[in-house]
Amino acid sequence: MPAYVHPIDLGEYHARLIALGPEGIRRALADIGEVARHRWARAAQAALHTTLADYLFGLQPVIVSEDTAAITLVGVLPNLIEHGMDQVDLHNTLLSFAKVPIVPPGQRGMHMSKRGHLYRSIAFRHAIPSSQGLVAPRMGSAYARTEGAEKSVEIGKAIYAAAKKLTPSVTGFAPAAIGAARGAGRISGAVLGAGFGLAGRRWGGRLDQAAAEKIAPPLQNRVTGKIHSTSIYAGMYRMRPPEAVAGSYRTFRTISTAPASMGKWIRPKTAGKKFGEQVARDLGPLARQIIVALVESAGKGAA
Repeated sequence: MPAYVHPIDLGEYHARLIALGPEGIRRALADIGEVARHRWARAAQAALHTTLADYLFGLQPVIVSEDTAAITLVGVLPNLIEHGMDQVDLHNTLLSFAKVPIVPPGQRGMHMSKRGHLYRSIAFRHAIPSSQGLVAPRMGSAYARTEGAEKSVEIGKAIYAAAKKLTPSVTGFAPAAIGAARGAGRISGAVLGAGFGLAGRRWGGRLDQAAAEKIAPPLQNRVTGKIHSTSIYAGMYRMRPPEAVAGSYRTFRTISTAPASMGKWIRPKTAGKKFGEQVARDLGPLARQIIVALVESAGKGAA
């Protein structure tokens, strides 16, 4: 992914900066760049939720040269958010031979059915209604577009009330691996590989399909209009790691090359947020204020 850089054009203020010398110019550019980066991050914080952490992680420190302050946005996801993305059929990405190996059932990866269809299980995390929605969509939020904001909140609260009563599904380590990990004082990669998985997982209750659909009926794909097979909350598990206070809520869905799966995994085209472009467009007046302040401060120091 190419670097997404916003050069700062000083324009009419260039002459004032010349008098400050190289160090003064670099200081002005550094100050302008830091303000621009702060505004860029603040714009993202006001608009993003589940993708915010990834986006901010991609926003790099200001780099100052002799006449430029540049901010780079790195990473596939941050740039897709910034620039937008075309419509995508997730069958072409989640069921790609190049990225996902075909493995026997029970192992993590892609599988081949007896009828010759590729399939794999995809986990979806759901945040509780009172959360900020930074690690996953809040329960009910998917219904805001069709049911309205107020109704979507009611749906989320009702789903959460049912889900939090579920017996937790404990994901952890097999007994021998737990003892080894505690004895070593830390969990090594070898212990993790040997002990984590089916042997260390105890499945608890799952949200009944009929109960979930009564609260949150199946949605339809925004591109094809095809109705999903069930509610997005059907089969929800309340996951709890061993010896942890907080857990998470997850559902698992199967994407397949079978005909019944087609038309349900289409991600619609999304417009770019263009946070960086907006900041660059609005930076001129603020850049002038910073430069004028530095020039006046240097003048007073000389006097």
